[in-house]
This record gives sequence, C-alpha cells and structure tokens, in this order.
Amino acid sequence: MKLDDFYILIGETIEYCQRIEYDLKMIYAYMEEGRFSDNLKKVELLPLGEVIYLIREKDQEREKALFQKADYDLLFTITKRRNHIVHQCFKNYNYALTQEEQERKFEIEYNNLEAFHGRLTTLWKAIENVRFNFLNKSL
Repeated sequence: MKLDDFYILIGETIEYCQRIEYDLKMIYAYMEEGRFSDNLKKVELLPLGEVIYLIREKDQEREKALFQKADYDLLFTITKRRNHIVHQCFKNYNYALTQEEQERKFEIEYNNLEAFHGRLTTLWKAIENVRFNFLNKSL
C-alpha cells in the first residue's frame, strides 16, 4: 500500500511542479513589456531555473517585490528537488544491494517526497494567487 501512496505522491508532486512552472512563466509574461502571448512564447520552452532568474531580475525593478529572497531560495530548491524526483529517487532504492538497504532508502525517499509535496501545495497556491492578481489587473 505504501508503494501505491508513493506513486500517487510522485504524480501529484510533478503536477504541482508543472503548475508552479507554468504559473511562473505566465507571471513573467505579464511582467515583461509587450504582448502577453508574445512574452509567453519567449519563455514557454525555458527551464524553470531560467524563468526564476528572469522573474527575479524583473522583480528587482519593481517598487514592491512580488517575491522575497527566501521565496526565490525556495523556488530554486524546487528545481533541485524536482530533478531529484525525476532522475534519481527510483534509482536510489531500486538498485540497493540488499532488501534491508532498499527498504531503508525507500523510507527516506518516501518521507522526503511527502514533506516536499506538503510544501508544494502551499507554494503553488501562493504563486497561483500572484498570477491571478496579474490577470485581474490586465482585464
């Protein structure tokens, strides 16, 4: 049962990461001068880390920042954690040399994923609200 829960957490976590990434791309498109659709096309294929750098650069020009330093630190952490989930976590426990080591490593990955998932649900909602604020101003 715990393995099934793990797979559900993986799926939801990746969904939250994608939603955060696309919301940030939309936020950048609103921040940049010019047409929203043109701006969005410019960043649609950029990786998350690059988009965060672009937003931070634009944010420094604003009178009131959208995100604080701690927010940016968290956003950059998300890129690392997401990459770990996608490229490493299954290898960490599936290729353990013993059953005991596999179970221990799975438990570590599960607990880390569960904590990360919890942080993402809150963060995604906050970023979505920023996007909604831009949307409301542009209507």
